[in-house]
Parts: sequence; C-alpha cells; structure tokens
Amino acid sequence: MKLKIYKTLTLLLLLDIIAIVFFLTMWDITGVLVSVSLFVIFLALQVVIVKCPNCGTRPGLWLLAIWTLFLDFELYFADTVLLRRCPKCDFDLYQALTQQLAAKGTQKPRPKR
Repeated sequence: MKLKIYKTLTLLLLLDIIAIVFFLTMWDITGVLVSVSLFVIFLALQVVIVKCPNCGTRPGLWLLAIWTLFLDFELYFADTVLLRRCPKCDFDLYQALTQQLAAKGTQKPRPKR
C-alpha cells in the first residue's frame, strides 16, 4: 500500500512541476509559491513513506541524495517511478509487501486457469 502511495506522490510531483512552469510563464507569483510549497511537502512525504524491512533505510531518501549529488533529476523521477528494490541492500520491496499481505490473510487468492 505504501508503495502505491509512493508512486502516486511521484505522479503528483511531476504534475506539480508542470504547474510551477505554467505559473512561471504566466507571472503568477502566488501560484508559483503555492506550487513550490506543495512540491516540498510531496517530496518530504515521499522520502519518509517507505522503509526497507531488511536494512531499515529509507529508499526515497537514498534516491534523493544520490540523484541530487549528480544533479540528474530526470533519473531521480525514473528511479522513483520504478522503485522495486532498496538501493542500499538490493532487497525486493514488492516481495516484502506480498509476504506481509499473505501473512495478514488479506491477499486475494488468484483464480486458477
């Protein structure tokens, strides 16, 4: 569930960048300030929402730090959209999610073909 929220926040970040560019071209300073503040809030939520169950690090923070150092924000968005593994320990985050759902018994059984 948290990974779906993580990817939704990534989509909202991309839409917010479009809004920032739009408000900059229209010279609407209040729109720019609101969009930038939303960008910071979405980014902060995205950084802290997912925690690796294996090593305890936050993959969103790792990705933000790595791609900010390289000044390559396109790859940051690509990595956040395709986040499947922890960048530190290479643990499969989706496998941990499905195991948690199976342990709780909330995973729907797949129909047999």
